[in-house]
Amino acid sequence: MKTLLMLSWALAPLFCLAQKSPVNFLKLPSDTTQLWLMDGNPNSDTVLIHCQGGPAPELGFAMHGRSSLRYVPRYATYQTLYLHQAQTFYPKVLHLGRAEAEQAAALTVLFLEAAVAYQKRRGKQVILIGHSYGAFIILNYLSTCEAQADRYIISAGRLNVPMELVELHQRGENRAFQEDGMALVREPEDLSDFTREELRVDQAKNFLKAALGSPRYADLLQGKDLSTVSFFFAHNDQRVGGLTESERECLTSLGATVFENQDGHGETFYRFIDAVTDGSIKLASNTGKK
Repeated sequence: MKTLLMLSWALAPLFCLAQKSPVNFLKLPSDTTQLWLMDGNPNSDTVLIHCQGGPAPELGFAMHGRSSLRYVPRYATYQTLYLHQAQTFYPKVLHLGRAEAEQAAALTVLFLEAAVAYQKRRGKQVILIGHSYGAFIILNYLSTCEAQADRYIISAGRLNVPMELVELHQRGENRAFQEDGMALVREPEDLSDFTREELRVDQAKNFLKAALGSPRYADLLQGKDLSTVSFFFAHNDQRVGGLTESERECLTSLGATVFENQDGHGETFYRFIDAVTDGSIKLASNTGKK
């Protein structure tokens, strides 16, 4: 067994106790409309469902009342749903252990499935947009659910996260990639200034990353039609790494359109907005009455 960092040992008692905690609260609410916050035009025929990055402890739109999606051309003409994730809907998730994180990550995908199904029943055109952790939510949805959305925008995700990083996340640890977007930085994170609470939350967030990053999506997506998928990635992404040639070939062979850049992890989302602005991507033809 590999030796864990002192941080992992220090927190181990907390998570041994946490894994014994009941997790029956991790379920879909009876009123699934609680799963999102809305913005934009409620009469629009087109609904954008946003899966934020992170995994963050709070829904960004709830905190700031806006998101980077506001830069999308004609944003106000769409109806936008800012989708909760398990840990933003049930904050206790960030105080639990790896097994609960796996359950929570699966629940987040069910949140997305419920949101899409609700909007399709209302006759809406649905476009999913996810960056970073949100990208993995969409990839998991495409792999495991009867996908019903009309279009998918995936930004800064991976089909196959390197297993070295997955194993680190499974231990509650994290690493960055070097500037080439391929090799992992070997040095452990400097968490010396973190409080005990911050360390516990950081570890739980890495468990969530492991849960959605461990599936081999290149295999799970085989046979799927990805012609409605636009996939944006940066070769020099230091958070999730750049796509390998085999990942890119997998996407294009299944019909996805791949957009590449050298602008890093965060800026990749804005390359999606650029693609809408210059007409490379057309989100929808009819947005209803403003």
